[in-house]
This record gives sequence, structure tokens and C-alpha cells, in this order.
Amino acid sequence: LTKQINQLTLAEREKALYDLHGVSDHLPEADPQQVEKWLHQMDQLIPEQAKEHPGLEIALKKNAQYIHQERMKFLRADEYDPVKAAERMGYYFDMRLQYFCRLTAKHHNDECACIVRDLTIDDLTEDDLKYWRTGFYQVCREKDRAGRIVCIVFLPLCYQLQIPPESMVRVYLVMNSILTQNVEVQRSGNVHIAYAVGLGKDSLKFIGSTHFADSVVKAGRWA
Repeated sequence: LTKQINQLTLAEREKALYDLHGVSDHLPEADPQQVEKWLHQMDQLIPEQAKEHPGLEIALKKNAQYIHQERMKFLRADEYDPVKAAERMGYYFDMRLQYFCRLTAKHHNDECACIVRDLTIDDLTEDDLKYWRTGFYQVCREKDRAGRIVCIVFLPLCYQLQIPPESMVRVYLVMNSILTQNVEVQRSGNVHIAYAVGLGKDSLKFIGSTHFADSVVKAGRWA
């Protein structure tokens, strides 16, 4: 991590500092003609990503129109970089495949039905809902100074209840699906705070063994 930080340019460090303190500007909407060029570039990149990401490949085969309409979310998330946006789509749909497809197969005749529609609370298991109701993952009423939605993960509670990593990730992905329907969230992102006060060495090992943080970094835009 230190090595990566040292490789940042001065402008990148300044932007990261502004993000941390909630004073970043919202991502402005780009010129429509340029956006169309980037989206067209994504159309060429997505099939290539599908070769490496089975979740995206399945989604393309089941409903290419859904992938088509989701492109803008990912393009905004990566600040109009079509290459990064296509890569993010690959990771994201792989996660949808890994964490939801087998579950939805039990409730729907069509396996992986949820991979080509927005996730909803109905896609969570009974255990997921039980853990969610404990309040381990919450959305704050107030936004930060940049107007971004703030989400908090209470890690001591996750350790106390031994919440399975899969449940943590599914709750995050459902919330991410709901929040990113808002264009302002697509432009400005949201903030995730991992509250870790009171965690000891054993609990830190438990948290470190989960793949929640890695999932957030790969699939969701966070500041």
C-alpha cells in the first residue's frame, strides 16, 4: 500500500486528500458526443472481458440489452475511462455469479435470473436478512460535505456475531445496486467507513480473512 501511495502523482495525492475530507467536486457530465465514443469503445471491450469473466459472459448471453444499459454506471464510476469501466464490469458480474446465482436458482425457474436485472432485498437469504437487521451495515442519514452518501460497516459487530463473509458481501452488493440507481451517486460515488474500534488481534484476523473489503474495491466505487 505504501509503495502504491508513493507512486501517486502530486495531483493524484491532492485529489485523494480532497476525497478523504469530503470536499471533492461531483464528476461533471462529459460531452455527449464523447460519451457515445466511450460507450462504443466499451461495446468492443466488453466481449473481450467476457472471455475472462464467466459472470459477464453469462449475462451477455442471457440479456445483452441489460449489459448495454448498465454501461453508463460503470463509465461514470471510472471517471469516463472505458478500459477500466469494462474491467470493473467483468469483476462485478463475476461477483453476481459467485454470490447470487446459486441462491436464486432455488427461488426461480431460471438459474442466474438475477444476473440480468438489478438486485433487490428479495435476493438476500433469510440468514443475510437476519444479519442485516443487526445493523452491521448502515447508511447514514446525513451526507458528507461533498454530498456523498456515507455507509458504515461495524466490524466489531461482524466479529461478535461471526457474520459469514458471503452474507457481508451480498448485503453490500444489494445496497450498491439500490444506491447506484441514483445518477448523483454514479457521478460522485459514496463513502464506506469501516468502524473497527475495540477490535483485538483475534478479531482482526477474522476480519482480514473475509473478502468483504476486496469485493468493495473491485466492484464498487468508494472514496
